[in-house]
Amino acid sequence: MQQHHVIIPPHLCAHTQQIKHPENFFLLRGNHECASINRIYGFYDECKRRYTVRLWKTFTDCFNCLPVAALIDEKVRLVFVFLRMLGCLCF
Repeated sequence: MQQHHVIIPPHLCAHTQQIKHPENFFLLRGNHECASINRIYGFYDECKRRYTVRLWKTFTDCFNCLPVAALIDEKVRLVFVFLRMLGCLCF
């Protein structure tokens, strides 16, 4: 009997946890969630090679909906320094 291995991308695992635990699991947008950056660092190529460009576009649309900051203990927390990157990000 032939075995089939299924590889689940980390992004999908994170989104699954957010759906499963919406009150306790939060995703923030980082600098690699910018379409132009994740194309440079290989996410686009990996999606194209393993799946489809349409899947990459779906992830990009999803990333565009993620917040860039969170309020934790009444303090604003940023994942990365976005002021420097605002020209890159596609909000």
